[in-house]
Amino acid sequence: MPTRALAASPIIAILMAASTALCAPRGSDWRVGVLYGSERDSLHVELHKGLESEARAIEESAGASGRRAMRLNAKAAGRGAEGIELQIAQMHELISAGVDLLLVQPANSAALVKPLRRANAEGIPVITFDGQIAEGEVAAHVGADNERGGRLCGEFVAARFPDDSTIRLVLVEDPYVSGPVERINGLLAGLDGSGQPYTVAAGYGASDRLGGQRAATAMLRDFPDTGSVDVVFAAGPRVASGIAQLLLEAGRLEITVAAVDGDPELTEHVRAGRLTVIDCVQPGRKIGSAAARAAWALLHGEPVAPITRLPVFPLTLETADHFDTWTGDLSAELDLPWAGRESSSGDAAEEAAPATSDTSAAGATG
Repeated sequence: MPTRALAASPIIAILMAASTALCAPRGSDWRVGVLYGSERDSLHVELHKGLESEARAIEESAGASGRRAMRLNAKAAGRGAEGIELQIAQMHELISAGVDLLLVQPANSAALVKPLRRANAEGIPVITFDGQIAEGEVAAHVGADNERGGRLCGEFVAARFPDDSTIRLVLVEDPYVSGPVERINGLLAGLDGSGQPYTVAAGYGASDRLGGQRAATAMLRDFPDTGSVDVVFAAGPRVASGIAQLLLEAGRLEITVAAVDGDPELTEHVRAGRLTVIDCVQPGRKIGSAAARAAWALLHGEPVAPITRLPVFPLTLETADHFDTWTGDLSAELDLPWAGRESSSGDAAEEAAPATSDTSAAGATG
């Protein structure tokens, strides 16, 4: 199967650095295989930058202290069926190469089950980041608190409608990766916890901006009348920006868009008040950094939390002044102006505590 050229990708420089400076042979350095999903999404680029930067810092520290360094062999897959097939082959390749550990950002939760089980059988520990794998044993998982991001969206949306108004909701997700499933579960929990009536009018699949545009086109065809849809929730990266653009062009300004994302285009939509009212921003660089630190700790026999979920930032017009793009930092005192109704999310600035439960089948629950 032909692979897609990466020359135009914004992360290609990172991958070149990873496969040269970080992978040059030296003594008994730890060999860590890294599998990236999409190399083009802006959130994923930031995530990869965080991982690579932290790995370099670890390498410098190891060199200064005389400890074994951690050298990366990074490979990017891509979106769609070709990307999924490529990532399966890449994982098998790294297992055959005998790496000491695998860091995996799954392009598909189910597709990597067989290679994960092979890694389990050959004693190679696996850490997932950003998304999870449906079955098999993983040593740890690092990602955003997707469920909480969805819940915050649900609570925010509920606060914008009268208590007795039934919200007509459209869901747009990629059901083949774990994050969007978690976000939708959180959204519905937020609406339920707020006591807000709603009905799911339709659901569409999308995994990127173009997919979002296609979903919006189908929705406009299925719901041509003004007022037939109240809220669209986009659960995947860059999906909401494609949806919002199509809705703006179609003049469907009565539709509210909510998302768990972080795409710069979408954050500007929020700041400008253009249809998108809330975007729970994922801390891309912090996820990458935390994944690299987890790998380093595991290789050295140090304890690693089975699940680490980093907090998202609920970006709205009301909270925009507290937002610092891509760092994942939250204001120490972040007030949620819409949180007057009953809620179970707590303070959005609270750092999510790492879970201690087994993660062997984490992808099955999102």
